[in-house]
Amino acid sequence: MINLSLIGYLGSDAKVKVLEDKKVASFSVAVTKSYKDRNGLKTEKTIWVDCSMWHGENVFPYLKKGTMVYVQGEPTTAAWSDRETGELKKSQGLTVGELHLLANKKESSTNNVAAGSVGNDDLPF
Repeated sequence: MINLSLIGYLGSDAKVKVLEDKKVASFSVAVTKSYKDRNGLKTEKTIWVDCSMWHGENVFPYLKKGTMVYVQGEPTTAAWSDRETGELKKSQGLTVGELHLLANKKESSTNNVAAGSVGNDDLPF
């Protein structure tokens, strides 16, 4: 089994659907890496990871745009051809096994941390 851990910000509110009589939340996490290039200029690169979470319905309402989260789970990949251009597209994903709410952008500037986490055992806050 491969596990991947990320800390990043939600790009939009989570979308919740019912599939196979279970609720699943879908959301994207932006992870930004800062580094200096060979010319010494500060450069940032953002990677978007599409996440799906099949448990923890109690946390779904808190998955809002700008919230900083820690997610851990099994990585997934997908590839397809664009219908209009025929261009090959790829995405990186994560099936979430554990999630911790860290802070939203407003709170992070004042160092307030939102308490809450959900693991495989589906414990409430």
